[in-house]
Amino acid sequence: MPRTSFRSEIDGFAFTNSWQFDKQELATIEQILSDAIGVVEVVLAPLIAVAEGPVFAAELAVPFIGPWLVAKTIEAENNAIINGILNALDGKTYGRCGGMAFAACDYWHKQWIVPRGNGMSDQPTNATPQSEALRDYIWNRLLDSLKANAGKFLEYMAILHFDSSGGSTLRDKTKAEVANLKAAINARRPVTIGLVGTTWNPFDNHQVLAYGYEDHPNGTTTLFIYDNNAPDTESTTTLDFSGSELKAVESIDYASTSRGPLRGLFCTAYTPMTPPRAVVLRQGLTVSPAVTGEGDPVKVHMMAANVGYHDSPAFSMVIAGDAGPPVQEAAMTSIPEGGTRSLDGTLSFANPGNHKIGAVVSLKAKDGTTLVRFLPPEGSTQNPSGQVDIVIDRLIDFDADFVCEVGNTAGGTVDFKVRVDDMGPNLTYQWMASSGTTIVGDSKSQVVQVKLPAQVGATVTLTVTVTRPDGGHSGGSCTFKTVSQMAAGLQQVMCEISQIITKAPFQIDPSDPAPDGSRVIDPGEILTVANAAAKLAETANAAARLGQPLQLSRIPAAQLTVAVGKVAVDVAPSTPILKTPVIANVLR
Repeated sequence: MPRTSFRSEIDGFAFTNSWQFDKQELATIEQILSDAIGVVEVVLAPLIAVAEGPVFAAELAVPFIGPWLVAKTIEAENNAIINGILNALDGKTYGRCGGMAFAACDYWHKQWIVPRGNGMSDQPTNATPQSEALRDYIWNRLLDSLKANAGKFLEYMAILHFDSSGGSTLRDKTKAEVANLKAAINARRPVTIGLVGTTWNPFDNHQVLAYGYEDHPNGTTTLFIYDNNAPDTESTTTLDFSGSELKAVESIDYASTSRGPLRGLFCTAYTPMTPPRAVVLRQGLTVSPAVTGEGDPVKVHMMAANVGYHDSPAFSMVIAGDAGPPVQEAAMTSIPEGGTRSLDGTLSFANPGNHKIGAVVSLKAKDGTTLVRFLPPEGSTQNPSGQVDIVIDRLIDFDADFVCEVGNTAGGTVDFKVRVDDMGPNLTYQWMASSGTTIVGDSKSQVVQVKLPAQVGATVTLTVTVTRPDGGHSGGSCTFKTVSQMAAGLQQVMCEISQIITKAPFQIDPSDPAPDGSRVIDPGEILTVANAAAKLAETANAAARLGQPLQLSRIPAAQLTVAVGKVAVDVAPSTPILKTPVIANVLR
C-alpha cells in the first residue's frame, strides 16, 4: 500500500473549502474560462458536426451549459457559456478547491509547517496581514489551477455529454491517468487530481490531493485523499474500471450532490510554488564550541516563531546530530500567532571527525507516525543546520634530538611538541606546567621548552590548549615522573639495543622513546650482531633487576666485556661493531 509522507491532519488545512467570490474575482474567472473555451473547441468541433442543425435551449431542456454547446458555432456562443457559468456562481458559496489542493501540496514540497487555522470555519479573511496573505495565496493558486486545468475539465465534460461513448472514453482516460498517479506516489510524491462528475457546471467538479493508493484483488483501486471539503480526515475513493463506464465509491457521497457520480479523473498540471511562511526559525541554529573533544558537551540553541495565520499545529522542536541522542522537547505544543519558543541543550559525539547538526520539528499523525518538518529561516542570519569538529585529545610528544634520547631526566631541559594535524592552519597555543616545572621557552608555540625538577621521582604534568581562528579549541596533557641520570642512561641503552635486534627499516612512535623510522643499522649487519646484542640485552636487563651499575668496556681484541657486579660476559662479534652508529653510541 504505497503512501507518501503527506497526512491530511498535518499537511492539509483545518478549515473547509467554503468561500465566496466578489465581483473582481468573478471577472478574473470569466477571463480564465473564456480562454479555456477556445482551447477545447478542437475537441468539441467533431461532436457538434454530427448535430442535426441548431438546437434551442427550450428543446434541449438542460442547464445553462447545454444550449451553447450545440449551438450554431462555439465561437458565437462563447459569451453565453461564460455568462451561464458566472450566473450560476454569483452570490453563492463556492470552493477554492484547486487553490487549497495546490497550496497544501506547496507546503508539502517545502516540508514546512502549514498555517492550518483553528477549525473548520476558520477560513482566512482580509482582517490581518497574516490572514490576508494566506487568503490571497490560496486564491492565486486557485487561478493557477484553473489556468492550467480548466480546459481539461471542460474537455472531459464535453466528451461525457456529447460523445455517445463518452462514459467508456473517460473510463479509459481515467485508467491511464491512474497509472501516472501510481507512478508518482511510488516515487513518494503526492498528486493533485481533478474529479469530473455528470454535472453541466464545471464548478460542481472538484480538485483534491491523492497521497496513497491500494490495489485490491478484484481489480479495483482505492485512492487515499486529502479532500479540502473534509479536513483532518483521510478520504477515500475506490475506482472500478470493469464496467462500461467508471464506477466509484467515495467516502464523501458526492454522487448525490449536484456534481453527480464520478465519471472521470485526471492528474492536474501542477508546478510547486513558495507559500507564505508560518513557523520560522528566528534564532539559530547555534553550535558552541565549533571544535571540541570526544564526548565533550556541545551546546545548541534554536528559537521558533509563529509568523503565520492563527495558532500553529502542535509540534516539538528537535536538534539532532548525525550520531548520538538528540535534544528534543518533551511535549508537542502549538505556538500562538505572533508567539515564540526556544530550545536549548547539549549534544555529544563519541567519534572524531566533522559532525552535522540540524534543527527540525516533529509532528504526530493520527496513525502514530512521527513526521519531520523544517523551519524556514526568518531572515538571512538564521541557518537550520550547523556542524562541529570532534577532535581527539591533543597528544604531546617529547621532541627528541635523536631516536633514543630520554626526556624525563631529573633536572633536564627538554622540548615537547603538540600534535595538531587535524585542526587546520593559523592556530594559537597556550602551555602550562605543574609546580616545580618551569617553562623556559615560548609558551604560545607548538613546541615548548621546559626545565624539569631536579628531584628524582617528581610528578610532572604539561597541559596545552590549541585554539582555531573560529574559536574552536582542543586540549591535551601528559603526566610522567622524573628519573635519575643512571636510570635515563639505562633506558637509553635499552632503546638502542632494541634498535639492533629489530629488523630495519621499522617505524615505532618516537615518544616511547623509540625509532623515528630512520635506518639505524645496515640490514646485513643485523644478523652479524644479533646474538651479541641479545646477550647484551640479557645482561642489561639483569643489571636493571639487581639495581647494579652497568659498566661497558672495549678491548683491543674486538672483544666486548660487560660487567654486572661480579658477573662478566664476553662478547666477540665477528665484525668490528664500531662501524654502526648505534653500537658506537652504546660504547661511548
